[in-house]
Amino acid sequence: MGRPDLFLVPLFALTLSVFQPFYLTDALEYIPKHIEKCVNQQIDHVDNFVDCTYSNTNDNVCQKQFKKLWKKLTRSRRGNAPVCSEDYPPSDPIISVVGACKEASFREQQCDALTDIFLGLAYGEDIGSDVCEDDKIRCPDGSYVSRNPKNNCKFYDCPVEKCSGSKKYCWDGSYVEQDPYDYCRYPDC
Repeated sequence: MGRPDLFLVPLFALTLSVFQPFYLTDALEYIPKHIEKCVNQQIDHVDNFVDCTYSNTNDNVCQKQFKKLWKKLTRSRRGNAPVCSEDYPPSDPIISVVGACKEASFREQQCDALTDIFLGLAYGEDIGSDVCEDDKIRCPDGSYVSRNPKNNCKFYDCPVEKCSGSKKYCWDGSYVEQDPYDYCRYPDC
């Protein structure tokens, strides 16, 4: 005689499908390829929440809208699998992070970066080596370079300007060459 609990599995699945339509074929397709879609949509929702919070909109309106969109990610629609399999990370900690940004008078870009780091940590990314400050330096040629996360956040090298190669002779008989890192000016003798 077979195991009696195996009879309950199809019955349980049928009961679940009545309350929330979700099809097994969708579930099997969902697991590997939708994780990236889930994270990308979460990032979009968080960015929109930060934008809303930093606009002149009432914070309660922004939070309510964000929670509604966040929940939608875990609901199946028209027999399709939900975008995210679970409500992770929960929306409340993200709301707290954005609230802390405003209390600390962070700029909107700083809050965007902080929420991106939060989501990265929630998904187990090693973000310490890939995050640098978002500042730039101006190079002698007028261009800007940012920091290189793969080189301990040191600035990328400025493009070297080609100088004419001429030399300036000094009073003591020595000479100096043009400095490509200083607009091809001659250094002092």
